[in-house]
Amino acid sequence: DRETSGCLLLAKNRQILAKLHEMLRHETVIHMEKTYLALVNGRWQQGNKTIDIGISKVKRGGEHIMQIDKAGDRAISHFEPLEIFDGEGSAACSLMKVTIDTGRTHQIRVHAQHSGHSIIGDSKYGNKESNQFFRKMGLKRLFLHARQLYLPLSDPITIQAPLSDELEVLLQKLRQADS
Repeated sequence: DRETSGCLLLAKNRQILAKLHEMLRHETVIHMEKTYLALVNGRWQQGNKTIDIGISKVKRGGEHIMQIDKAGDRAISHFEPLEIFDGEGSAACSLMKVTIDTGRTHQIRVHAQHSGHSIIGDSKYGNKESNQFFRKMGLKRLFLHARQLYLPLSDPITIQAPLSDELEVLLQKLRQADS
């Protein structure tokens, strides 16, 4: 997803790229662990939650979007609340750790929306009013960050990426407003 920051896995050649795609899409060889941080709208009160529901692509208004579809490609996302920010109205939000077992297009964004807590800054699946509020706070992008990628190979590889300054600053503002 182009709008997501964080870990990026690159292949040295086309043969390796094809193998990586196969592993990511079908997880036939190894089970990669993909961990994200997402800031979602509202106070998450569902505890740790797994969303296991299909996603399919549809065309709306000339653009392709993904939507929940029980007959679509299976998608599994695990949501774990890390911090709840009690701000009033549009300021209420929750920092989530999200791990995914599948790698569908816009999977986390669609599953977050389906749970009633769209990702902040999401212009495609998000809440317009909330996005405007957080834009005024300095957020100019989607708050979805690929935090860690773990490949359990014979010589395991862990790739980690810290949050950008922009996202860290926003979290600090939210923490200060809550104290």
